[in-house]
Amino acid sequence: LLGTRITAGSTSMRAFHEPLRAAGLEARRRLVGAAARRWGVDPAECRVGDGVIRHRGRALGFGSVAEAAADE
Repeated sequence: LLGTRITAGSTSMRAFHEPLRAAGLEARRRLVGAAARRWGVDPAECRVGDGVIRHRGRALGFGSVAEAAADE
């Protein structure tokens, strides 16, 4: 019914690197956008590291803006 479903070491990375990278970049863009909207700032002014979005002394974890990011 579902056909063959396998992962084969480095073949999986070659096949899925770009789609997963694109998905990660989109998720990051949405999370930063949600934090920037909450603060009323330009997303380009925000920095991201270790699962935290920062802007001039303020910080929000990804979980704090995940729902708003999902609605985008």
